[in-house]
Amino acid sequence: MAKDNEPVLPFGSFLFPRVFRAFRMSIQPTKLILAFLALAIVCLTGRLMDLHETVVVAPHGVTELDAYITQGTIDRHIERFAEGEDRSGVFATLWNFGAERFHDGLRALAQGNALGVTQNIAACFVALVWAFQHHTIYSVLFFAIMLAVMSLAGGAICRIAALQFAQGEKPGLTESVRFSVRKFYSLLTAPVTMIAIIAVIGAFIVLLGLWGNIRWIGPLSVGLFLPLAFMAAALIAVIGIGILVDSI
Repeated sequence: MAKDNEPVLPFGSFLFPRVFRAFRMSIQPTKLILAFLALAIVCLTGRLMDLHETVVVAPHGVTELDAYITQGTIDRHIERFAEGEDRSGVFATLWNFGAERFHDGLRALAQGNALGVTQNIAACFVALVWAFQHHTIYSVLFFAIMLAVMSLAGGAICRIAALQFAQGEKPGLTESVRFSVRKFYSLLTAPVTMIAIIAVIGAFIVLLGLWGNIRWIGPLSVGLFLPLAFMAAALIAVIGIGILVDSI
């Protein structure tokens, strides 16, 4: 309960002061340092892993990923240019491709081209499919390291923000990192659990589609369980949006 002698701010009930406060909290040096260190560790890890260059690059700079995006396969590209000396790392290929798609998406957004924005975003997801499909060991190892680093940094940043917002405290860098290390298992398994739930629900939809290929009984079963499939898809969308918002 507010005290009688507590001053009443004229703009206390408005949202803008709180938005400005959130912006001030977001640019706190400790949080920026943690975010920068996490990004630096991820990039350094990718550069070190790229010492073993495995991506075939054509003489004109066309990579396996470019061939996969345009043709849907890289077999012909590898057959033609595998003997060449031009090669690149998986991380460097993904980084350069993502940077190009990011800039193209911004230009499309500035021009009001919604289709162009969607195509660039979809291309980034296709790039991840290429990485896991054709460079599986590299991708699993790299993204596991990235998940661990981001879990530690994200937990530390959230700890600082929570204490600063709720109690007005500003914990130091080492204190927030120690908290994140203590809670590392929970921070790591939280996004993995959500992804696992999505995979299990998606497996139900896939199995229903495979069951639908059975003659006579298949189409009837799909028709009966189609509402459940729609509910499962809606649940996947909700969980996916929640993961995306939480990561932002």
